[in-house]
Amino acid sequence: MASRLMVGVCVFSALLSTGNVAKSESPTSAYVFPPGGQRGTTVPVRIGGHFLHDKADFLIVGPGVEGRSPIERTQTTWFEGPIILQPASQQKEDYPKDYAGEIKLAADAPLGVRFWHCTTSQGITPGMRFVIGDLPEIVEEESEEGSPTKPLSLPVTINGRIFPREDVDDWTLEAKAGQVITCEVNAARIGSGLDSRLEVLDPSGRTIAENSDTFGLDSFVRFKAPSDGKYTVRIHDIRFEGLQHFAYRLTISSGPWLDRVYPLGGKRGTTVSLQLFGANLSSDRQEVSVPPLSGPPSGLAFMSVPVAGGITNAQLEIDDLSEHLEAEPNNEIAQAKSVELPCVLNGRIEQAGDSDLWTFAGKKGDAWQFDLRASRLGSELDGVLTLLDATGNTVATADDLANGQTDCILNATLPADGTFTLKVKDGLSSRGGPEFAYRVRAIRPADAILRLSMALDAATLPREGNIKVKVLAERPAGFADEVALDIQGLPEGVTVTGNTLGKGQNQVDVVLKAEATAKITTSRLRIVGKWKVGEEERSVAAQTQRLASESESSELLLRVSVPTPFKLKGIFETKYAPRGSTFTRRYRVERNGFEGPLWIEIADRQARHLQGVTGPKVSLAAGVSEFEFPFTLPPHMEIGRTSRTCLAVFGDVADADGTKHVVSHTSVEQNDQCIVLIDPNRLSVETTLRSIRREPGTEIRLPFRVARGNGLRGSVRVELLIPKSVAGLTCDPVDVPEGSNAGTLALRFAAENAGRSSPKSLKLKVSMPDETGWPVTDEAEIRLVDEP
Repeated sequence: MASRLMVGVCVFSALLSTGNVAKSESPTSAYVFPPGGQRGTTVPVRIGGHFLHDKADFLIVGPGVEGRSPIERTQTTWFEGPIILQPASQQKEDYPKDYAGEIKLAADAPLGVRFWHCTTSQGITPGMRFVIGDLPEIVEEESEEGSPTKPLSLPVTINGRIFPREDVDDWTLEAKAGQVITCEVNAARIGSGLDSRLEVLDPSGRTIAENSDTFGLDSFVRFKAPSDGKYTVRIHDIRFEGLQHFAYRLTISSGPWLDRVYPLGGKRGTTVSLQLFGANLSSDRQEVSVPPLSGPPSGLAFMSVPVAGGITNAQLEIDDLSEHLEAEPNNEIAQAKSVELPCVLNGRIEQAGDSDLWTFAGKKGDAWQFDLRASRLGSELDGVLTLLDATGNTVATADDLANGQTDCILNATLPADGTFTLKVKDGLSSRGGPEFAYRVRAIRPADAILRLSMALDAATLPREGNIKVKVLAERPAGFADEVALDIQGLPEGVTVTGNTLGKGQNQVDVVLKAEATAKITTSRLRIVGKWKVGEEERSVAAQTQRLASESESSELLLRVSVPTPFKLKGIFETKYAPRGSTFTRRYRVERNGFEGPLWIEIADRQARHLQGVTGPKVSLAAGVSEFEFPFTLPPHMEIGRTSRTCLAVFGDVADADGTKHVVSHTSVEQNDQCIVLIDPNRLSVETTLRSIRREPGTEIRLPFRVARGNGLRGSVRVELLIPKSVAGLTCDPVDVPEGSNAGTLALRFAAENAGRSSPKSLKLKVSMPDETGWPVTDEAEIRLVDEP
């Protein structure tokens, strides 16, 4: 056995240099559910991913979290939902599979986002978000039938999913007249596909509050209960879409809720008096100690703000510079507050047409940089900076940064000795209010920091391949020096080129290349820029580009991967097949010298929505290259639609040391698709009862008729498919013999009332074998409703 394995290894190694192998099929992640948890708990999770095979290693990065590894494939939660008709059904669709995992959250874990990854022998997934909260949490008990009905106990964070399409989740709570309740969705901000809409219904079912977009695509509602009673918080996708990755966190609270604070930051190691804005706050002022943390000269920190009734959390920008707070009125130069630079200026445009003026003394030739930070800190301000000389003439002005960022940076060299004025205003004179706060960081350009960033937090590098990692430079004004990029943590067998930022260059592609024998492993890289100022050596690490509220990371996770030697090949063909039948298609695998066993499944990624097409796992013995794959076409498919289904082929390859790696290949090329034009069913069923009322302790007779198409002979099995969510209902199947086409099913309801629930869908299913032994099926839907 060992010698046979080594022969396969030698052949595979030689093939890598021929260029005839498929590329690595890198894994991807689609979701984690639930998408967060309360610190101090252990959270069972389902990871949804593509090409993770039977199991994958799991890594979650950051303080206070630990993930169980590996994650293992489990039963995928799937709801087909309403049938998707053309042209929507012709769109590309992915079908992630579920993997069971666990994330342990320490009791003192810092609040906020952590990033997680999955790895296989064929790569690493980009980081996805998992949220650590401090409120009690619940997880939706998912069902294709109806929405949650359990009453809530506040405060609570709900972890739910809008799945399948057109799903609507209703959450109920008891409220007292005058009670102020806040509801916030966190979905799009953590990578969910959900574009949420929130609606609040009073006890009579009347809408009293609604919202779609507050925090980007995430919704926010605050309402005051007009009367005692049961209120419903309804959430759905604004387009009535829904899929596995439409996860959300919905926090509902009648307790203290902090919307924002003023000022937006403070000096490290000092006490800051914050003005608080929100709901159910016992005071609008609170003293907060800013910790003397080490780190960059400025950055963001989450601070706990104690208030009566609980702890709330605020995001503050901390800095090493002295801080100044504006004092109104300051719209005129004579009223402006005089400050000494460098420093941080804190203010807000409190009403429409307002502007804030700050004065400072300067000398001719002095260079200053004024960095206005508002939208980056969650403010509504669209800031504009203007520098005025002693006579009120404009020296320089600055507006929006690039890429839609409404903050701005003003760089100016003073033209003379004297007093200068910095003016801060909103870009629109009609805007202003308490939420239009800002910070201006005034420093000398020479003290500004070179910032290096990378768009990736993880990258896959195939053996004998190369990848480019783009590094971006945000240079301080006047800094154009060459910067050497030191790639730290490179594994053995991986080399680097292009690791220099030329003079004045703002971006560079760093090229990583792996040798054929590079070890399949995950390495933690750091890209450190180095340069000299005189004889002084300076350095800065590249940071991953993330949201302003998220902690930066200087780590780049690099996974060396195994290419796939074999490829799936087919011959283009289009055929007709009836829905509710099994269609077989012949394929061939180009082995390219790989002689081991293979297996084939329907692929995780598809060129078109499947509409419920399924198939088994088909094994292919060592050395065999051709096979037939049976595609099960469900009875509800759209007649006349062109169905296109893609397959994936899998196998184990081995290194010289005997280490095995699962690799795969998926083709969405037209020749390799199973293309079927859908015809009407060969077998059908119908019933005169389309709706049944639940009556405890009774038996209901359900009549039906079946129709066999040409060539179908034999008995037909008739059964009622009862979802797990329906309790107290039983029904035995019946067989309709050849020559007969009618019968009845006996539905028996338990004597105990299972409690009222929303209408449920039952399926009346018929099946029989066709001429070749493959099953032929049809289904009819029956609605089950409660007694009045």
